[in-house]
Amino acid sequence: MNNTIPNKTPSPLWLPRRFQASDHASNIVDDCPYSREQLTALIALQHIEALGPVSLSLLLAKAGSIEALIDGAIDPVEVTGLRAPCRQELQRFLRNPRGVQQWQLAEKSLEWLVQTGCHILVRDDPRFPPLLKELPDCPQLIYLAGQINSFELVSISIVGTRKPSAGAVQFTEHLAAVLAEAGLLITSGMASGIDAAAHRGSLKAGGKTTAVWAAGLDVVYPKENLSLAQSIIKNGCVITEMPLGTAAKPIYFPRRNRLVSGISLGVVVVQAALPSGSLITANYAAEQNREVFAVPGSIHNPLSAGCHQLIKEGATLIESAEDVLTSIKALQLAQGLKAAESESDKEANEVNLKQAEAELLAGLSAEMRAVIDAIGYDPAPYELIDARLGAGVDNLSAILVDLELQGIVTVVGGLYSR
Repeated sequence: MNNTIPNKTPSPLWLPRRFQASDHASNIVDDCPYSREQLTALIALQHIEALGPVSLSLLLAKAGSIEALIDGAIDPVEVTGLRAPCRQELQRFLRNPRGVQQWQLAEKSLEWLVQTGCHILVRDDPRFPPLLKELPDCPQLIYLAGQINSFELVSISIVGTRKPSAGAVQFTEHLAAVLAEAGLLITSGMASGIDAAAHRGSLKAGGKTTAVWAAGLDVVYPKENLSLAQSIIKNGCVITEMPLGTAAKPIYFPRRNRLVSGISLGVVVVQAALPSGSLITANYAAEQNREVFAVPGSIHNPLSAGCHQLIKEGATLIESAEDVLTSIKALQLAQGLKAAESESDKEANEVNLKQAEAELLAGLSAEMRAVIDAIGYDPAPYELIDARLGAGVDNLSAILVDLELQGIVTVVGGLYSR
């Protein structure tokens, strides 16, 4: 990741005037569950080379809090899974966090965000994209320009080739418009072609749309979509996990693609060749347990080959927005995102769950129950579980494997969950 930003404050010129008004200045801190010091620390940590979202989550889990990490509560050497260069840079950083370049870059970034009326959404913020929190590589924070409450809507992503046919562009705009009119948030990557058509279709219908960038929030990419970006933040938002000043590079696009799919209940691929970035997004969607939709085309059109491959692999074939809406409604019902339970049903379910849990725990050894208690109710790395147990359990690895085999514990991205 790029760990430098321009020496001067990044330019806010792409943002419309009303997003640069002084009345936005307090929003970024006052509306955030983290203090300015905590936000600065998180941004500074983002500027550490090779420290990705998974490693940062492990660090924070082992330290217990941002403050504890910055105050030197742990030694990076004790954290497994970090590469040697990352450990060395972390050690240099933690010797004097507030005196290093990364901290200065973070302060400059935070000042730019305040001046432009942009936002940071931390993972603990209730306005953070809810489905994104399910990912084992969920970022600790995202930068946002535009409507901060955009993710109150259920999202569907639409992606495809940068050089689509005229018919595919027309289909995409109509598809996005109908889905937006149905109350869905249309998400894409603002690339030329199908991505841009998806955003335009939503905007023309008066709907909301989100663009996920592979660059910093101060770097519009591609430049020809500048006016589109300005329209998007009036009726949705632009988000990115990349620090300010980060230029769009091919190496960052897969990271962007995993967010495009992770935000949404499903991904629609309109046109895609073999291979293509759209198929990477579709593969992420499948790994993230999201629905994958594909639009068929002519067998003679190479831009349809990717969609046909997805259909062969189990993607849902769609020919209209109605096909997507039917599947989305089923997914909403299945995941409890639309039909809420009555209070009496909730109470009955809670009683049943507690009873089932009590019966399950009764059949386990004391050591197994101690390990489950140490895991808690949030995903936790091995090191944190071990630290919570102290000297009480000798065979932690074996017990975790046994609990996983019994279906009592799951492990995703190195984090254990009940």
